[in-house]
Amino acid sequence: MKRQRLKDTKIWDFVALWFALVCSASMAIGYDIRTDLSGTWVPDATKSTEHKQLKSTPATNAPPAPPPSPEGSIYPSEKITQQGTTITISTLGADGKATNTIVLSADGEEKVNQMADGAIHHRSVTLWEGNRLVTDWKLERDGKVFMEGKDIRELSDDEKTQTLQKHMQDSKSVTDMTIVLVKQ
Repeated sequence: MKRQRLKDTKIWDFVALWFALVCSASMAIGYDIRTDLSGTWVPDATKSTEHKQLKSTPATNAPPAPPPSPEGSIYPSEKITQQGTTITISTLGADGKATNTIVLSADGEEKVNQMADGAIHHRSVTLWEGNRLVTDWKLERDGKVFMEGKDIRELSDDEKTQTLQKHMQDSKSVTDMTIVLVKQ
């Protein structure tokens, strides 16, 4: 009887080890880097679009919507560095210097970045879906969400063009953007 229990225990130990290895391998495959977005990216305004629709009934007591983008500027240039599942995105000013930086974690863990000297929190969850990097995000001020959205980034086959689809909404409007970025 003891011999049978010992044999059963060894079998269960083997099954547990096999299960742990299979789970670890599938997690490693799930977080495999499919695309490297690293580089400096400049928007191509001729291929990019923006559609903003005002809500028919804006949210009550919602914070005011952020100001519109400057005229003629659909989206700023970006510098992206990617190391493993950590993706750092800096928006660049006209002088090429970073004006804002956020760090994403493409492993499904929530990431919180401070913006505007800590007055705004950028809260996000990012995952790879095939070769597309998908980020669900919210902007919070004084603990209240004032804007939320989804960004989907995808590289062209030659990795020289990135398409960024942005869907975002605030208390008064819904905006959909398709931004075509060219690698410099």
